[in-house]
Amino acid sequence: MSHWPEVADPNSTASEACFSLARKWMKNCIRDHPPCTEVYNSQVTLPTRLLDLRTVVQDSLVRMRIVNPTRRLQRSDELQYIALSHRWPSTPMLCLTSSTYGRLQEGIPIDELPVTFQHAVRITLRLGPSYLWIDSLCIVQDSVSDWTYESANMGDIYRGSLCTIVAMQSASPETGCFTMRAFSQPSLSLSTEITLDSPKSYTAEKLEMPSGDLLRRGWVVQERVLSSRSLYYDTDQLHWECISSNANEMHPAMTDFNDTKMNPKRSFVSLLARPATLVALPNAINWNFYQAWTSLLTYYTACALTHSNDRLIAFQGMIAVIQQETGFQSLAGIWKELIHLELLWFKVPDSASKRGTLANSRLPTWSWITL
Repeated sequence: MSHWPEVADPNSTASEACFSLARKWMKNCIRDHPPCTEVYNSQVTLPTRLLDLRTVVQDSLVRMRIVNPTRRLQRSDELQYIALSHRWPSTPMLCLTSSTYGRLQEGIPIDELPVTFQHAVRITLRLGPSYLWIDSLCIVQDSVSDWTYESANMGDIYRGSLCTIVAMQSASPETGCFTMRAFSQPSLSLSTEITLDSPKSYTAEKLEMPSGDLLRRGWVVQERVLSSRSLYYDTDQLHWECISSNANEMHPAMTDFNDTKMNPKRSFVSLLARPATLVALPNAINWNFYQAWTSLLTYYTACALTHSNDRLIAFQGMIAVIQQETGFQSLAGIWKELIHLELLWFKVPDSASKRGTLANSRLPTWSWITL
């Protein structure tokens, strides 16, 4: 790619070694992980708009392209796209509005994009796809109708992305995704006896999971959970998370922990695993569903939202997918089929003051969304 110089420094997450590792993770996931490809290959409609990156190499322009939302997305489709998960800044930045619509369609120089978006463009092209979805540039921000329509389809947008780039250090859009780090693998000598025919596995260190302020933002929960694959650009290393495995630069082998607590994607998929059980046994308690759902709610309600009125809409993508897969009916975030259990929720005292209550809300007071 001529627009950016190659970064030879292995201490940068923009190095060729990092891009190569990210491509390897994605290739292995596509090839070896049926649960991940099943979610991705499920028929979902394309986003209404995508950023067309095919002109970046030739003339350094990024164009906003309107696609046909009635098309069905397949894995071999030429419109494979990457999505970006990032934190919105408190200061104004370039967005798609009625006044910038025409200019974005014609194409804008990539240098005019915030640095985080520039980095996302580069990562996308190095991973392979030619299209990128960024909320602020693909949803008309000054159109209530467009924002309402697109936010309601957020589930399909993230489920349909080949992979989601997570800009962990994007407190400011000028921070970017890439970072320099004093990266070295420590030398470690252990004396132990390992039986070769033992079914046990051995590891010298617990796999570090991605963490940071971004993952405690309310909107990011569904962006993380609904994406079958996520590539985290963290402050110290790259992390990979898909439905089937986790990995990072220190532990590049894709490890399956079979633990929904360590992998919220898997927790969400387990919600969709047994809809037939509830249909066949409507009076039985499906603990798998209920426990996975309450675990997801605990995660979401501990996260922060800039606008408290977004509590339902920021969660709506996950609710819509569950309704579609199970046939359940959501009543203000409470499942009608499990209402005798759902109404037993309670708020944790330590977190109550952080959330407050919704002002002028028409939601019923028995819904957890109001607190």
